[in-house]
Amino acid sequence: MELMNWQWEIEMLLRLVLAVLLSGIIGMEREALNKSAGFRTHILVGIGACLMMIISLSMPFIRMPGDFGATGSSSDPARIAAQVVSGIGFLGAGAIMSSSGKVRGLTTAASLWAVAGIGLCVGAGLYVTAIGASVLTFATLSLFARVENRIQKNRIIRMEIYMVDEPCAVGKVFEVFNDLDIQVKDTALVEDNKIGHDVIKLDLLLKIPYNIEAEKIKTALEKITEVYDIVYTQ
Repeated sequence: MELMNWQWEIEMLLRLVLAVLLSGIIGMEREALNKSAGFRTHILVGIGACLMMIISLSMPFIRMPGDFGATGSSSDPARIAAQVVSGIGFLGAGAIMSSSGKVRGLTTAASLWAVAGIGLCVGAGLYVTAIGASVLTFATLSLFARVENRIQKNRIIRMEIYMVDEPCAVGKVFEVFNDLDIQVKDTALVEDNKIGHDVIKLDLLLKIPYNIEAEKIKTALEKITEVYDIVYTQ
């Protein structure tokens, strides 16, 4: 195959366009949810991965400087593909963050990794596989999210609540837990007179639904006038 084989060049360009379309579909789903890596990021990952595979496949047909009539060196396409898969890790790490004891961005990082794989498939000419992978990835991100939300997931945390020893104070705390559908797995009541007035400490082991943030619990408890300090010990 000659270096300037226009049929080859046009086909490679079409592969890049297909990579843009497939990765863009997945990126739109992430963009709609205001994720850190959205529409453009996914497209760029898809283009980059596809381009690396195209370069890898083209190496045997590229004439090196100083060669007269000879084609380029032989190369293993799997080597560049492997570097793309490992190199995408820095983007995935950037999409992952921790907030209020909860890790976020894992799904977005996984979608970037999947888009890199889709781009490699398109670059290698595996169009049916790439389209199928795109459909499955999009379905996992959008349709399966509803299924995931229906699966009951709970977290166990330990909480210490310091409050003034007043009648019905403890009852108000348990009313908050009941309103938020939080189960109290274990509780201990300890008196603490170090502050200068009667203080009690509630040592609690709580089972929290997956969709309840720790900050939401704290905000609800702080509305109780008798509560003056909340500590998460987890």
